[in-house]
Amino acid sequence: MIKLNTKKENKIQCPYCGHPLNVFYASGKEIGVWDRNGVRASNVDLEGTFSNVNEKGRGVKVEKVGLHSYSNNEEIGSIAILPVVDSNGNNIGKDYMEFKLKGENSSYEFYIGESGKPVLQFNNTGMAIPKIQWSKTGRAEFSDGTYLTFNNGILTGGNAKGGAF
Repeated sequence: MIKLNTKKENKIQCPYCGHPLNVFYASGKEIGVWDRNGVRASNVDLEGTFSNVNEKGRGVKVEKVGLHSYSNNEEIGSIAILPVVDSNGNNIGKDYMEFKLKGENSSYEFYIGESGKPVLQFNNTGMAIPKIQWSKTGRAEFSDGTYLTFNNGILTGGNAKGGAF
């Protein structure tokens, strides 16, 4: 085990030579830094898993296309970026984000701005839409009989010529 010196200039440094820990390509180009602010890398493909799960089993594991959250050493949820592919594995559309919840009391909340209030909440029973200031709940009806249903400013359903959605 190598012990790192974290006292000099708030940088993680090599205990033998005192240099900060930087990550380089074989060509010598710097692609990452490890310092008191964490580990950062740019323009690299992640191989394997980066983990900061602590001794209490809380933290995240980052993989090439996703992030997995842990509590008490159990995965409680994940966010992944996945491609839209056909049966042969060929890309046929834009990538999408997948959110998974695990456990009875897991939930995701999405925030916009610095209001400190979630705009969407998802848990194991479904989706909740908190009241958003100045938002409206109701139905927008059109002369052909179609309509859109809104809940706190979020489109939640409706009826089009092709049927309900």
